Amino acid sequence: MKKFIYKLLYFFLMTCGFMLIVDFIYVGPNDSNYMAAIVDKHKRLGEMSDGRVIFAGGSNLAFGLNSERIENEINNITVVNLGLHAGLGMEFLIGEVRSSVKDGDVVFLSFEYLIGEGQSGVLELTAECYPESKKYVNNESLAYSDFKLYLDSVSDKFRSIVFDASSRKRVQLKDPIYSRLAFNEFGDHTAHLERGSIKILIDNVVLSYRYWEEIERLNELNKICKERNVKLYFSYPCIAESFYEKNQSVIDRFENDISNDLRIPVVNHPRTFVYPDNHFYDTVYHLNSAGRDKRTETFIEIIKSDKVRLN
Repeated sequence: MKKFIYKLLYFFLMTCGFMLIVDFIYVGPNDSNYMAAIVDKHKRLGEMSDGRVIFAGGSNLAFGLNSERIENEINNITVVNLGLHAGLGMEFLIGEVRSSVKDGDVVFLSFEYLIGEGQSGVLELTAECYPESKKYVNNESLAYSDFKLYLDSVSDKFRSIVFDASSRKRVQLKDPIYSRLAFNEFGDHTAHLERGSIKILIDNVVLSYRYWEEIERLNELNKICKERNVKLYFSYPCIAESFYEKNQSVIDRFENDISNDLRIPVVNHPRTFVYPDNHFYDTVYHLNSAGRDKRTETFIEIIKSDKVRLN
């Protein structure tokens, strides 16, 4: 019996030692995947001083803005686009804003319709890339997943050492459009701009109406922002015309709820950023170059209008 216990202990120690060696010699798990762009976005945000204008929300912002143009055409502001992925969920996206803003900031929020809880895989991968993001959510699944993330990362590293890197579970640079390198210094996704549109857009689904419970959470965020002298604005997202047409009744009811219950100033109408399907790249929320230019131009007009106060 003692021999068995010694062997078991020996195996355990050898396994732990191997994991530590692999963890030490391998550089940066998943450091080029799409979600890792959050690191660069927050680096820029941290380097910005006065006149900070922040766009926060889902990938409709990531693919759909020219932040450099906005910064160049409006005096005395610096811009960062934090938009990344709706799969992070509203708790994360709101927590990100709450943890990041400071006195004098102006924040534009834009979310895909009716998004709610985050996807565990997206949250875990983001936490692995940017551990700071774990504080954005009060999620028990992330509490227990810290060790799981470590085991997964070691497992990924081992596969990359023993096998070809392409065998890794998580996508790295198989699709350069969905990678960290696809973003520019302002946080805008730009790698897709030279491409056209796919024939059938992803996420072109029929929505089912439900009251968006995130309105209450957004109102709480607005209270916090007011206390910090941060101006918060809400913008309806860009969407493809075919998606709008099949979901207009649901979107109308959603707009009614926003008008009645949201305490954040709304700067546009659901129809404002509706564009023909050929203005979108691959999903009903991801604008191509032509659509991005139009939305950016309209957003500049909105920011310059009396709907928005920058100071």
